[in-house]
Amino acid sequence: MSSSDLRRARARMLSTVLDCRGSLMGVTDGVSSAPARTVAVDAVLDSLSASQLADLRRANRTSTLAGRPHFRCPACHEPVYPAVGSVAASGVLGGERAYFKHHAKQTGTPDCPLARERSTSVDAVDAHRFGGLQEGAWHAWAKQSLGELCVAEPGVGAVFEETRLSRSEAWRQPDLIVQHQLGTVALEIQRASPQLDVVLGREGFYAPLGIGLMWIVDAEEPHRLERQGFQDAILPHGGVVHGWSPMAARRSVTDRRLHLHRLTLAERDDHFLVDDELVPFSDAVAEVMKQLARNSWPLAEDASARAFRMALLSGDQDAQQAAFERLRAELRLAATWDDACDDRLSAAVGATVTALTGAKGIASRFPANAPAVAIINNFVGTKSYRAWIPLLLQACEGHADADARLAHPSTARLISEALSEAATDLTHAVQVRQRWGTLFQRMFLAARRNT
Repeated sequence: MSSSDLRRARARMLSTVLDCRGSLMGVTDGVSSAPARTVAVDAVLDSLSASQLADLRRANRTSTLAGRPHFRCPACHEPVYPAVGSVAASGVLGGERAYFKHHAKQTGTPDCPLARERSTSVDAVDAHRFGGLQEGAWHAWAKQSLGELCVAEPGVGAVFEETRLSRSEAWRQPDLIVQHQLGTVALEIQRASPQLDVVLGREGFYAPLGIGLMWIVDAEEPHRLERQGFQDAILPHGGVVHGWSPMAARRSVTDRRLHLHRLTLAERDDHFLVDDELVPFSDAVAEVMKQLARNSWPLAEDASARAFRMALLSGDQDAQQAAFERLRAELRLAATWDDACDDRLSAAVGATVTALTGAKGIASRFPANAPAVAIINNFVGTKSYRAWIPLLLQACEGHADADARLAHPSTARLISEALSEAATDLTHAVQVRQRWGTLFQRMFLAARRNT
């Protein structure tokens, strides 16, 4: 038996899975797509690096929460997800230590012969990990010492400890919120390996509020970063995380400037290397805010842009025209509302909103909870809209969520076909860009960054 077989022998109860990416089992998108494929688990997982494994786990979890799981069990057709064995036990970093696992059993779901073990809920894991306590001694010390030093830090306007933030029906209570002249950051002190749902939940909560998320780990125990929860949080963002220690606290007091550890996690063969340097807090804030800008909430939120989006969602033609005229005056556009109707501007803006956010952007026949891929495919697959595709792609370029939506197999195929056809007649596409390029830059932040 090979070393790879030994690493996999215990874990891989499932030797095959249904790969639903681009399949009607994964999503009903209104466009013909291939059936789910039965694939060997070895072929899906073994070649993945640690970073690729973290990306796969994120993408699968996000899609599963949206009702479009990437993978299902071949026996019961329930969603399954890529779970992992520890780096220490397996001796490898990437996909060879991963395996597919059923989710926690829901009431009324049948037992599956291949579900030898199921996942445990986040709440159950945390209850076991902390013995019912919300935080340990190190966590309490880090929060207190960081809070005190942040208050005295130049460039910091205010510091809030465990202040509840709300957005829509969701809320979070970060350990510290620091209002710095470079931006507002939420400090989440994390010594135990976080669950993937926690990582995604916090990222998704803070970004639309314009708040940078700064994980603070125990810099004296860098081996903890090998745990999958930290890999899920760190590797998709360049492998960088910030840390705290008594040594950093002493240096900060001596220099009268707050310093954090900047820990960089890098893959080297079958082990991780952790580079550790002390950096000023202002540098850490600048790095976090730069990362936030790269993946920022992509819609302009000023009154004029928001009014136009709301009018599109309402379906009220008079409101749409009034909001358009306000934008037209601000941007000094030569194009008129009649031009906008002829060029189908409303549909283009709505589809771009959907590509960037996953939500409906215009009143239409689609229900409120329609899959984003169905809405996007309806747009890019309609010949009369194809002149808009270059502007849509520019508005979405570099935005991770939009890139993922546009990479859906059926969407990517339709876009490729549309661009090939458009190349034979560029007149309309050029006209659309000349008329509406400035408005797209105004409406979509990603378009501004890529201009």
